[in-house]
Amino acid sequence: MTTLDRKQIEALIPHRDPFLLIDRVTELEPGVRAVAEHTFTGAEWYQAGHFPGNPIVPGVILVESMAQCVPLDAEILTRRGFRRCDEITVGEDVLAYDAASDACRWSPLRAISVFEQQPTVMLTSRHFAAICTLEHSWAVRLHSRRPITRELVRTSAFDRNRGHAGNAIIVAAPAEAGSSDLTPNEAALLGWVATDGWIQRDGAHLRVNIRQSKPKHLARIRELVGADASEYVRPPTTRTFPKGYTSVTLESHHFALRAAAARRLFNRAGINGRSDLPSLVTRLSYPARAAMLEAMIQADGWQRRLRDGRLSKTFDFGQQNPHVLETFQILCALEGKALGRPRLGPEPGFIRQAVRANRVSDLKWIRVQDGPTCDVWCPTTEYGTWLMRWHGNVSITGNTATVMAMSLPEYRDGLGLFAGIEEMRFKRMVKPGDTGRFEAVMDKFRRGYARVNVRAFVGDEVAAEGAIVAVFQPTKK
Repeated sequence: MTTLDRKQIEALIPHRDPFLLIDRVTELEPGVRAVAEHTFTGAEWYQAGHFPGNPIVPGVILVESMAQCVPLDAEILTRRGFRRCDEITVGEDVLAYDAASDACRWSPLRAISVFEQQPTVMLTSRHFAAICTLEHSWAVRLHSRRPITRELVRTSAFDRNRGHAGNAIIVAAPAEAGSSDLTPNEAALLGWVATDGWIQRDGAHLRVNIRQSKPKHLARIRELVGADASEYVRPPTTRTFPKGYTSVTLESHHFALRAAAARRLFNRAGINGRSDLPSLVTRLSYPARAAMLEAMIQADGWQRRLRDGRLSKTFDFGQQNPHVLETFQILCALEGKALGRPRLGPEPGFIRQAVRANRVSDLKWIRVQDGPTCDVWCPTTEYGTWLMRWHGNVSITGNTATVMAMSLPEYRDGLGLFAGIEEMRFKRMVKPGDTGRFEAVMDKFRRGYARVNVRAFVGDEVAAEGAIVAVFQPTKK
């Protein structure tokens, strides 16, 4: 953790007396977070007139915010699949949400921060679950605004936004396509192999089978394998299921890919087995990833029925293999399909998860309860958002530690200009002799524009809190 004295502060920002209003920086993580302090002596230029005989620090002097984080076991989606904070590096591509276009984009990770033993809250609804600090932000669709907007909203502000129907957390959004030249048919075939298939490697030999008993899918599989597979049929058998009942199964059709065709398919995809699938699907084109997801749902998914017997728009997917489940979760995220909360059973290690018809979770149904005190971490991206998986729950979430623009090289010799003050509340008078502590965390930072959540403390008391808008001009070249 970097600290700065007054001379070092002056080397970083252009402000000078009487507008250099901080004495020291106690915490600075360039590109992430800053905490500063200033002792008010009573001799400041504004005290004589604000107010004579009763000096009070003007409220507009006070600015601050606080860290927003998620537990260490929360994972971020990278090109290699979901990874924990100790498995990623600054600069690698992660998936972030662009509120302006309502789409997900690959963006370089700008910073990683870890904070020990922070209080958290638990967010739960029928379809949604997460743990975060109270000031953690979420991408929210605000129907209460005209026109409807998409903004980052702190968890602590949920209550004042949940009263309007339609205000909801954006859980998923379609992502930009990858550069892989794998065809839709090849991707679909891999989807069937990953779910209803059998893969065996013996040295240089590769054996791949697909087993299917649903008659409505046999024609599609025959189309995909063409002349590159042999088909044989196994007659119906009697099977006892995990719930205890016994039933006669349908006849099973087995498609055995020829060795050369299996090697060609795996080489084209650049994979050796199921464990490589998560990194493959992040590189697929729009048609290829849609085809692969469709095949996986057809193989291991089933459509729910409503109480009146009609088919719903919700599908359930079930899988025991963790690599296949992760591949399915990533494909849904890239296609902008929200997933429900994972459920266990009926077999050990079997996970079921719903593909929801709606890609948002209404704020009015989300409960906020006290969570555990735990270590948390904070990734920073250009868009102020990232795609998170926590215990199988996949969702878009907001930036946690934020960009302190003037500590970044491209802005170090530039200017930071006020553009507006939003939602400011003053809660305590600050007088001579008080030491203020100021923290700032940016909700958004892109192309020099920033919206910053701010707070000012005197001791443990909040003196002011709100949000400011700033524009940062980069260094002149």
